[in-house]
Order: sequence, then structure tokens, then C-alpha cells
Amino acid sequence: MRVSTLPAATVAKATRLDAGYFTAPGIVAADRMETLTRTGVETYTIEQVGEVEHVTRFKRVLAASEEPSVPFLRAFDVFEYLPEPADRLSKGRTPDLATLMIEPGVILVTRSGRNLGPCVLADDYLAGFVPSDDLLRVRIADVATRLFTFAFLSSPSGQNLLRQDRTGSVIAHLSAGQVEKQTIPVLTDVFDDVVALVAESHKLQGAARKTLQDAVRAIDSVSPRRPTSTLAKGWSVTAASLAERFDAAFHQEWLAESQQTIVEQGGARLGDVARVTKPGGRYKTNYVSADHGRPLLSGRQLLQFLPIGQKYLAASVLRDAAPYELKSGMIAFQADGRAEESLGQPVMVTPGRDGWLSSGHAGRALPRDPVDAGWIWASMASRVVREQIAAIACGSVVDALYEVDLENVVLPARSTVDSKKVIQAWIDFDRANDLMAQAIDRIEQAFYGSS
Repeated sequence: MRVSTLPAATVAKATRLDAGYFTAPGIVAADRMETLTRTGVETYTIEQVGEVEHVTRFKRVLAASEEPSVPFLRAFDVFEYLPEPADRLSKGRTPDLATLMIEPGVILVTRSGRNLGPCVLADDYLAGFVPSDDLLRVRIADVATRLFTFAFLSSPSGQNLLRQDRTGSVIAHLSAGQVEKQTIPVLTDVFDDVVALVAESHKLQGAARKTLQDAVRAIDSVSPRRPTSTLAKGWSVTAASLAERFDAAFHQEWLAESQQTIVEQGGARLGDVARVTKPGGRYKTNYVSADHGRPLLSGRQLLQFLPIGQKYLAASVLRDAAPYELKSGMIAFQADGRAEESLGQPVMVTPGRDGWLSSGHAGRALPRDPVDAGWIWASMASRVVREQIAAIACGSVVDALYEVDLENVVLPARSTVDSKKVIQAWIDFDRANDLMAQAIDRIEQAFYGSS
């Protein structure tokens, strides 16, 4: 049961008496904002300190294979630990490309869909992409004001206020004008602390991304490359090799040659260095509130440092939850999906997610030696291993990966990456999330005070 206390003046102003309206989180937050304003708390709107840009929907002119290009991200890709391009846009043929790019420090706000409202603060890594037009760009010159605004918009109260103003009968939307009018309270008691926490969080996250990106690039630079010759010319295989798999991708001759080269360079089978599992994907779902369930991540949410639309699973659903539990240091990845998209894209489970649950559509690789976790993650994120994973996937509509095939994937040599440094980068991501959570908690406490 939801209970909220509101002054009679608020009820009279609304000219309605239904409880559902007055207990809606956005209404409660808006009433609290009015109370703070009446008591003399300073406020500002986003348009008073910056600007909100809505890039109009643009045609994606996709680049040819060898054409100069820039990577493109969909709206919710920006919440991933290490986003990968959804497409590549032609540099020469995309109209007004420069106006579509962003710079570090821009606040990106999702503007449409049932989960609209989540925000992300762009860093150097995200600034290398063209983000979707489903993201509003908030630019605020003053750094402290920008960081505090980002923290408030990311808080439950800020999100509730944004969503309260959404429009749309089928698909919800936010306009640039609506976000510009959003009021931000200057919570002086916590302002400086919040700014410092968000700044440190953003710094840690940016550094962690660079470390992970550098580790993958180091492996890619010494790994064999897929031949550029067309597959349409065909190749020969023995009849005996077709006993288990008949799909052409699995039997591409460059694949075996690549694996042999990696072995000669000191590589190892995934099954020799990690325990690979994929639990059953079908179970009864019973989602409950966070207070009454365990955090559950889908294959897509695994990739996100800020899980969008996260669910909580009732403890009564799984008689044996162990196969679905995530463990710190485990490498998790989408095991059902599209081979040409995020299938096989790995993340390392951080200490903050130890004991969380993930669906049966996610695969797991638990290192036999915990020190190898960074090396295994970087290897599975590398081009040469992702190509192997794409080749072993099977399925007519949804591509699937299975343990027996994954165990035979060959990882590049340990010497190609500093495993401990990669592990620390993932721990730093965890620390960045914790600092952001502290900032949001201080905002919520100051916003509602003793009320």
C-alpha cells in the first residue's frame, strides 16, 4: 500500500480526489519541490543554466566495408560498460555529420519508450560515437552545476519528475522543451559533496573504460585476421566433419587456421581455463519489489553498468538458484541472441553483483584460477574470439551458444594482456557505481529531509 501526506492546498489545486494520482511518485516529488520553493530553497531550471538539444531523426547512411566511418549507438547502448557500435555510418555520405557528434560532459537523456528518463554523462569513450536521436543532449557549461544536475536527474525524485511530464498515448516521449523546464533544487547542505562524488565516479568510469579498451586492442593487434576473400567461392571439407554440424559458418576453413595459429602463439581452450555453463532458460517468472526479491539481469542488462528496467525475482521461483547465480570474477555473456549483434559480448561480474541472478539466456565462464579473470574477459571481448563465437552459434531465428562448443573456443596467450590490471578496471567500475549511489542517496535525503 502506498501512503502519502499532502497539504489540502495541493488537493484543491488538482481539482481531483483519486488516491492513485496523489500517491504517484511524480506528484509526491512535485509537491515536495513546491514545498522547498515556498520555504526559500533556491532552484533553477535547466534552460537557465544550459540548453537541451533534440537532434531531429536522421537517415543512417551505412558505410561500405572499407569506407571511412563513425560508430553509431542506439539509445540504451550508452548504459553499457563498453558499448559496441550498432552500425557504422559513412563519414562522407552522412549529411551534417559534425552536428550529430557529442563531446565529453554532455548529459544524454533517453526521450522515448516505457523506460524513458535514464541519464548518462558522456566521457571520452562515448564521445567517439554518434548517439541515437532518441537521446536528448543537455549541455551545461559550469562543471559543478552540470554534475549536480546530472546527479539530481539520475535520482529517483529526478526520474519521477521527468516521467511525470511525459506524453504519448502508446509510446511515451519527452521533448527538449519539457526537460528545459525541469526544476533543480540547490540543496546547499549536500551540493559540494554530491559534485565531488559524481566527479570522482565519472573519472573512475572513464579510466576503467580506457583500460578495458586498451586491453582488447592489445590482443587484436597481435591476433590473426580473418581473410578478406569472399566466401562465395566456397571451400572443401571432409564428409566426416559434417557428422555433427551442417551449417557452413561452423566449417569455414579460416576458422580452424586461426585457432591453430593462436595455439601456436601460446593460446588455450576456454574449457581448460574456465568452467563454462548455461542454465535452463525456461522458468516461471514472478517479479516482486526490490525489498522482496533478488536482483535479476537479462542478457542485455548484463552488459549495462546501469541496468534499465531491472526486475527482482521472488525467492520461491527457483528451487535451486545456484545455476543462475552470478559470482564475482565470473565472465558472463549473452548466449542467446543475434550472432551479428551482442551474442557472446562479455562482462566481468563485479563484487557489487556477486549473488545476483541472471537468466538462462546468459552463459557463464568461471575461471579455474581467479587471477585469469581479466585475461579471459579481454580474450572473449577480442575480435578473434568473437569471430569464433559467431561461427559456432546456431539457430534459424535466434542464435544460440552451447557449452560444448564454447569450451573449444581458443583464447589468445596470457602474455598479451595484464590480467590484474583488467580485473582492477572492473572493480573501479563497481566503485564508480557506488560513488554515484552515494551521491544520489545524499540528494534524496536532502530533498525530503525530515518530511
